[in-house]
Amino acid sequence: MNLVGLTNIKYELNHIKNDIPHMLFFGGRGTGKTTLAQYVAEINSKKLTFLTGNTLKINELLNVFIGVEEDDIILIDECLTGDTLIVKADGGVEPIKSLKSGNLFLGGTTNDYKVLKSKPILQFITDYGIIESTHTHPHLVMTPHGCVVKRAQDIKKCDKLLSSTWIPHTTQRDWTSSQLELIALIIADGCLMGRGLGFKFSFKKEKSFNRALEIVKRAHDKFIVSPTSFRATKNRDYVLRIYGKEFCNYLCTTFNIPTKDKKYNTTINDEIFYSPLKSIESFIDTILFFEGWNDKTVKRGFKFVQMVSFNFLNRFSLLLRKFGIVSSITVVKDTKTKIGRHYRLRIKKQVSKDELAIYSRIYKINKLPSAQVYDYTTETGLFTANGFITHNCHRLSPSVEEVLYQPMETGNLYIKDMSGNFQEYKLPKFTLIGTTTKPSMISKPLMSRFQLMFQIPHYNIRELARIIKVHFKEMSNKDALQIAINIVSPREAVNLARRIVSLGDTVQTSLEFIGYKFGLSKAERFYLKIVHQVGKISLTNLASALQLDEDEVRYIEEKLIRKGYISVSSKGRSLTVKGIIKIKELKT
Repeated sequence: MNLVGLTNIKYELNHIKNDIPHMLFFGGRGTGKTTLAQYVAEINSKKLTFLTGNTLKINELLNVFIGVEEDDIILIDECLTGDTLIVKADGGVEPIKSLKSGNLFLGGTTNDYKVLKSKPILQFITDYGIIESTHTHPHLVMTPHGCVVKRAQDIKKCDKLLSSTWIPHTTQRDWTSSQLELIALIIADGCLMGRGLGFKFSFKKEKSFNRALEIVKRAHDKFIVSPTSFRATKNRDYVLRIYGKEFCNYLCTTFNIPTKDKKYNTTINDEIFYSPLKSIESFIDTILFFEGWNDKTVKRGFKFVQMVSFNFLNRFSLLLRKFGIVSSITVVKDTKTKIGRHYRLRIKKQVSKDELAIYSRIYKINKLPSAQVYDYTTETGLFTANGFITHNCHRLSPSVEEVLYQPMETGNLYIKDMSGNFQEYKLPKFTLIGTTTKPSMISKPLMSRFQLMFQIPHYNIRELARIIKVHFKEMSNKDALQIAINIVSPREAVNLARRIVSLGDTVQTSLEFIGYKFGLSKAERFYLKIVHQVGKISLTNLASALQLDEDEVRYIEEKLIRKGYISVSSKGRSLTVKGIIKIKELKT
């Protein structure tokens, strides 16, 4: 492993002989703590096992230790089920199980992407959607004292989760309104004819049949591959058929229209999400015409859509948020058919562009069986999942901390059984490695049991440039240094370099396009200007002026403090002499 910098830490780690002690790495986000743990495993040729902060039940800790062999290394690092949809920065969506490190999403770039073992799941059904997570995943919750971060296990009915009302949009496809109307018609009422010869539509109402016929006439010759013919007949029902095997294969492949079990597997793919907004609006209107109905018992006349496919309705609700339309999804039990249950989407209201988020009341919490879960981090610590603004998960529960005391000292694990008696499990010799950004959050008894503790030092500009060169070998030393000047941690350096490479322009032009000037981002420059204008300012007032959460402000401060531009005291934030000189530079 090519590990840049950290010379003193590497020297000590390389000289550890025989027994590897329990160790703790702590430092800022993206400074290489997990990488160091992997380095320890590599130089000692040991197997590395991940123990995540989502371990809730003590018995789950036993399951982790069962698979541990002699001299293995266990890493405590710091979740959501695989089908949870994460909103991209460009307005698309992606299931969390399909993500890769380095992808750009609302909240930042994905880092430390992990697939974790099965965990018990909590399902929250709210006014504006459904989200599933592990018991310990942190969510943003509205309380009488303001917005706080709560773990899933501590959330109760009538609590309110923070839900986004708008998602961004970029046009990357050129599908027309008539084309997407036909796709919506196929999704809503179409079925595949035998041997894939075409699509068949059947209607009981003449109004629906006439609308479908108009759509087919407008769109049948607008695709690269055209159908051979279409025919409308009237027997017991109104029937419309579109013939053309190649046309059928083309649409199914391009728009992910399932050829089997369509009602269960229907989805909305990126071809639709990245289409022009006018075309998306036509797609939505067509779905609502053929699959929607109004609730006449309610004065406001809510619009409903009911489908078997939760994946489709979940994506459809996010598609509506491109227009600021919020909706809810509920589970409807179906005792009349073999399907068992449907999902019902209810369109509630359209919000103004100034209203970026809304509080969603929880009215039902379900406990679900264990499922494989996924986790990643972002620069801001936040991301949007199934329309909810949620948080990264990175802390071990106190009950699990207490159980770790004995295994770390004696190699024995004590678990209380159903009768209240402790069962002793003899464990093979192992090494426990902890990584954390906040060592103060670790209890003192657990902290004292780590025999080696390393604080990850700051990286200088040359070290950051070398790290960039490791990932982008074709980049020149000058360009790598130019990028490194703007960043203070390896993860940010690599993410920024990847973003600049993807733009395909010169480094200076790309940095200015992204918003970096004079070695500072737009948010950092705005921070300095506010502090300069006010003098001393508290964190609360600064967060209000920047329109950011206090944690996000602290994250911005990390770099400014490191650069020596600001000083932080109990009286507030103020500029240093170096910061005042930087302000004068910004004005030139």
